Amino acid sequence: MAYPATIYSPRPRENWPGATYNVAKKTIFFKEDCDAIENEIVAVETELGLEPKGDDADVAERLDRLENSVRRVATVEDIDFKTLGTTLIYTVPTGKNFVLTALVLRTKTYDAPNGDGIADCKRGSDNAGIVNPISPDLAIVGFFTQYVIDWETFGASIIFPADDTVVLEITTAETGTALTFDVDLIGYLVPA
Repeated sequence: MAYPATIYSPRPRENWPGATYNVAKKTIFFKEDCDAIENEIVAVETELGLEPKGDDADVAERLDRLENSVRRVATVEDIDFKTLGTTLIYTVPTGKNFVLTALVLRTKTYDAPNGDGIADCKRGSDNAGIVNPISPDLAIVGFFTQYVIDWETFGASIIFPADDTVVLEITTAETGTALTFDVDLIGYLVPA
């Protein structure tokens, strides 16, 4: 059976004259029972939308393709470069590995920055530095534009196993008046 071209619109109905809904009566199918099923059908169709498989063979294939495509998997906003500490950027889903392809730093606010803050992007499980350090020069460039760290220039893929984390640690605080930025994590998921 093909997926419906429109969202289901049930017709009105009534219980038999004199019949009153009673959940304890297991052998009688009431209007309310049918309404509950139809409400679920409408909810699912509304959530998935029309033609949820798109150009793929089915919805499962489409979801697999989208999950395994390069995309922004996480954004963390308003990281303060003046505050030492570690910020969780992303947790890899159970049953998947995450292949990191880029990290984008976007300056959010700045005021009289000195460009002396330093951050490290690390793997949470073993504290291994992935981009180590994100230098003061990077922060200065980041004031004005997006700066993408492309892992392909390192000659290897950076793979995070299932349930591992990607973190950003401010190791040296910015000494200027203010500097905050957003981080976008770019990559794709593959089965573990």
